[in-house]
Amino acid sequence: MTPRSQGPQAAPRMRISELARRSGVRKETIHFYLREGLLPKPEKTRRNMALYDESHVERLELIRRLQTEKYLPLEVIKRVLRGGRPRGGGEDLELLAGLFHLAGASGETALGRAELLRRSGLSTEELAQAEAAGLIVRSGQEASPSDPTFAPEDLRTLELLAATARSGVGAVLAIESFALCGRHLQAMVREEARLFFDRLLHAASPMELLDGMRRAREPQARFVAHARARLLQREIADYVAQIERAVDETGGPSAFPVSEVRAARASAVTGDGPEAVEMGCLVEFSLGRIEALAALSAAGIARFGRRPRLVAMAGAAAVEQGDLDRGIALLDESCADGAMALGLALRGAARVRLGRRTTLQSGAGSALKQVAAGLEDLARIDTVPSESDALAEGERLRALLGRGRVYTSLPPFFNTRDQGIVDLRAVLAAIDRPGPRGASLAALDLLGVLAAVELNAAWFLAVAVGGAGSIEGRELLMRAARVDPEGPIARRVARALAEA
Repeated sequence: MTPRSQGPQAAPRMRISELARRSGVRKETIHFYLREGLLPKPEKTRRNMALYDESHVERLELIRRLQTEKYLPLEVIKRVLRGGRPRGGGEDLELLAGLFHLAGASGETALGRAELLRRSGLSTEELAQAEAAGLIVRSGQEASPSDPTFAPEDLRTLELLAATARSGVGAVLAIESFALCGRHLQAMVREEARLFFDRLLHAASPMELLDGMRRAREPQARFVAHARARLLQREIADYVAQIERAVDETGGPSAFPVSEVRAARASAVTGDGPEAVEMGCLVEFSLGRIEALAALSAAGIARFGRRPRLVAMAGAAAVEQGDLDRGIALLDESCADGAMALGLALRGAARVRLGRRTTLQSGAGSALKQVAAGLEDLARIDTVPSESDALAEGERLRALLGRGRVYTSLPPFFNTRDQGIVDLRAVLAAIDRPGPRGASLAALDLLGVLAAVELNAAWFLAVAVGGAGSIEGRELLMRAARVDPEGPIARRVARALAEA
């Protein structure tokens, strides 16, 4: 079958091979343009044969010019052609090109996956993760799905991603951070575009306004980077402040010290050896008598040397008296030869407090290092071997109470609340079901240590599980009040129940 005869006025027709030769465009690209609606459909003469005419040559030339002279992407070119402006000239097209390049679009051609990998330095897996996160998008110009192509702007995104990953944060965090920024920037850019178009629609000279916008692009980009850094610093400082508030709320030896009446019923520590002095320090610490703790620990060090427990108690006293640097130095010394649970808990809380001061003096980056070190200390409490004597048991309970108080009071983004509840439940369970530790706990009870531990653990666990608004919370609050009916905890519980 031969092509139908053409009249004298009919334009000459050609096959796709001739169209490709005359236009300089590959056959695969011509097929892609047809699928995308960039070219008018050819005349079908057979099932596998189509004929093209001069209008296709002109359209391909126009597309080439819009790409190479105006640097417009195919999606924009498609809109231009659909809008009935096929000539590529005129102020409206210049304005359209100017608007598109206001964002700094590139005139480079699409890049294949292999080229992206080579030029970005990312691995195949990292490239796939970046695509899954929406950081790069296939251009749709590929000859086959197995050989995707990407816009030049995607290469720049990947280069920045690779540089961020190499800075020390790693590829996973870099991708997550970029994806987060992208989601929020999309909303911002949408509003910014509305603002620009509103001004353009009412501008006496749109091209002059567009030139002004182009000149303003660089200082605006610097402002965005500056504002992001400033806001991020504020957020980090606020996070550190929340941590400090959590430690302040739960800080000190006892958030709720026992009353003088309850303390008067406690037995005095007997003996004059180093272990007796260490137990005396634990009692003073638990009862919140900081000046007595400082004096007793100093005297013990003078008599018996720098025993880790005495040094730790001296550090605790220094921290509570406001000398964080000296307190942390003493707590470092106490943990140097082998970690002790209470020493880690005290140092962890002290480092978190130091983080806030570091924020004010050295910036958020240095502060977070202190906070991270403090949280690491608190996490290490579980690695300390457990002992069964009264002093070791008292220190273990105080350490769990301290960590539970801090963990349940930290901001939610730290994800420590559940572990803090576990710690506080463990403290109360040890008191309720002493088992083989019964003798040690009985000794602690006589000294008043157990009362301070129990009422504080019950209070903070009550707050963590819903306070007076929950059944368990109310029961825990009443338990705390029963431990010391004359103390400040009883008055605080009564107020909480009345406000519920």
